[in-house]
Amino acid sequence: MGPGKNGSHVSGNGRPAPGVEPVPVPLPRRSEIQALAPGRSGRGFVIVLTFLLVGVSLAMTVLFRQWRGQYQELSAYGAQRVATAIDPLIKKVPGAVTPEEWAQIVGQVHELLVELTAAGALDVKQMRALRNEIQERINGVRPETSAEALAGLWSSLEDQAGPILAGRSRTGLSSAVHPLGNLQPTEVPAESWALALVQTRAMLAALGQPTPLPKVERELLRSRIEARLKDTTPERARTDLHAIWQLVREDRSLPDGFPESLLDAQAARVAAPAVP
Repeated sequence: MGPGKNGSHVSGNGRPAPGVEPVPVPLPRRSEIQALAPGRSGRGFVIVLTFLLVGVSLAMTVLFRQWRGQYQELSAYGAQRVATAIDPLIKKVPGAVTPEEWAQIVGQVHELLVELTAAGALDVKQMRALRNEIQERINGVRPETSAEALAGLWSSLEDQAGPILAGRSRTGLSSAVHPLGNLQPTEVPAESWALALVQTRAMLAALGQPTPLPKVERELLRSRIEARLKDTTPERARTDLHAIWQLVREDRSLPDGFPESLLDAQAARVAAPAVP
């Protein structure tokens, strides 16, 4: 008989000696077993993480589809119900322009409204309010007052949504003329000044169609316009408007349908010698 494992005495046949209590051998705890198999806890972590990632991905997909559906619904409402509210003004042609020129100017305002409502900054309630405002401004307008109504609407849109319009590829340049909307040169009739303003804004908006100007080129032209109008006054307003057309000519040709400024054309007719 001799000592066995854990110090217990055993007989020759490997059994504990009579009268000697065997020392119990403690079983390993569960945590110790897991420590011996580290791969098991790692696999569990990966499985849990995978389920979490799949769940987040599914939730994000559902939220994106909901947002896209709402965005498409708002964009369609803006294009079909808000932008079209300006279209009746096409029939109110001022005497100083042709029907084709006036239709192009009103068309640029239509596109401005499409772009504004598609920016996602207005909800349905705000779009309805905008549509009502447009209808109120053009209700009862006559050809001799249509230019002033359109100029006032354009300035109002820039007052309400200036940052949105300034950051858009099509309307960013036209909104740079906003300071002139608050001025009235004494030597220019109100109707002629309003028409010249909407024509200039429409010309700048047309520069981004059908292909938007490169961002660097657009920002450079905008900064030059803003620098020109920084300290403008009613006495300088007409000269500054003429200078904007010259800035565009320096960088590129004028867009189709806008051969020259209305005020420049009027001045040229006045200066032309009378034909005997």
